[in-house]
Amino acid sequence: MKEMSTVRRYIQLILLVLAAGTVYPIVYLRTYYQDAMVSALHITTVELNNIYVVLGIVFIVGYIPSGLLADKFSSKRLIVFSCTLTALGGVWFSFLPGYGSVLVIYAIWGIATVFTFWSALLKLVKLLANAGEEGRFFGILDGGRGVSEAILASIGAIIVAGILGGLDATKNVDLARDAMSRIIWMYTIVVAVFGVLVGIFVEPDKKIVAARGGAVANSDVDDKFHFRDVSKVLANPAIWIMGIVIFMSYVVTWTYYYYSSFLTSEFPGHAAIALTATAATVMVVGAWMRPVGGIVGGFLADKLGRNVTLMGALVLSAVTLVALPLWPKDAPPAVFFVLVVLASLFTWTIRGVYWSLLGDAGIAPKISGTGVGVVSFIGYWGDILVPILVTSLIAATGGTDTGYFTPFFIVGAVAAIVAAVFVFVFQRVTVARGTALAVRTAAPEPELAEAAVK
Repeated sequence: MKEMSTVRRYIQLILLVLAAGTVYPIVYLRTYYQDAMVSALHITTVELNNIYVVLGIVFIVGYIPSGLLADKFSSKRLIVFSCTLTALGGVWFSFLPGYGSVLVIYAIWGIATVFTFWSALLKLVKLLANAGEEGRFFGILDGGRGVSEAILASIGAIIVAGILGGLDATKNVDLARDAMSRIIWMYTIVVAVFGVLVGIFVEPDKKIVAARGGAVANSDVDDKFHFRDVSKVLANPAIWIMGIVIFMSYVVTWTYYYYSSFLTSEFPGHAAIALTATAATVMVVGAWMRPVGGIVGGFLADKLGRNVTLMGALVLSAVTLVALPLWPKDAPPAVFFVLVVLASLFTWTIRGVYWSLLGDAGIAPKISGTGVGVVSFIGYWGDILVPILVTSLIAATGGTDTGYFTPFFIVGAVAAIVAAVFVFVFQRVTVARGTALAVRTAAPEPELAEAAVK
């Protein structure tokens, strides 16, 4: 079969980006509309955290099976199924049901966005990328998701501003419910549309490999997956180290989801910050940092090195996370707006680069889905632990929704530094493995060596 052109590879990458960029924002609506969600659903912040704990549990349970599914079945079909199930959950959620029903919806979304989606998505992206392109492809994946998310969030902010204006969502429940219902319908329709487009235009795994025959020659990607291959993934130390890097980095990512609440509740003396619509606007700017951080970070990773780029972004993220809660509260609001935008930029650079480390982990293409699943299982425990941590910090700081930001952001800064250290360890381990492999490859077989002496 004729080798796949660069244009075809990028078109399919963009469709996968758009699918991911619409599936996950509906699950993480709290990022931009936390106060409106709490008001519209008649729940507390603690109950909202509990919803995300349920989501996190489903995620963790689903990561490794997600990898096995991606290696056994068509990743394309799994992604189409996921978009369909997510959209159906969105239809139910748009009616703003009771707390128990919302827990069920988020459990369904956990299945749709991890069990049948996550590893399938990353496997297809990895297969579409040529050697040396992993940084930019994974950077485009996360940065492109950011473009989709920012566009949708911008539309959502217009909806919120049009309905709530400068009113406080927590004190205008009916208006908050109207705004949230419309926002959910918008996300739901877009998810369904991109699911259809993926079904029409994205090639199945085997066709991508066959069309790229020249690029994957001498690869075992065509080999049939066997469950015994899982042991090869589990025995690879780079996979475990990468999992720790992503775990710590993901703790940093979770701080982003609390910036909106930080701006609306931590500064009662600044009316400009206290407005829900203003905070949403700042967060939209932060969302637009995702394509900047992800895409630029991805290209920098291919040029300067994945490890160097990732370590730099982690250290800079730690600096901003310390500055946010410790900066004097009587400073002009613009200072905090800038800090949130910078923190967002570094967060998205981290997100755009860390999965590109998979290209250095030494995982064969035929078990790359399983590799993704194992790394995700290790790395995304934050989906369970961070909401629990925040709930504990709320209780420890007087049971209010304001006192927990300082310790939480400091924890994020410490996690960023720990992640940077493990990126350095990952680099040392993979370089050592590469050197050992090169020595073994260059060494003659014993029988041949003996024959040569004779």
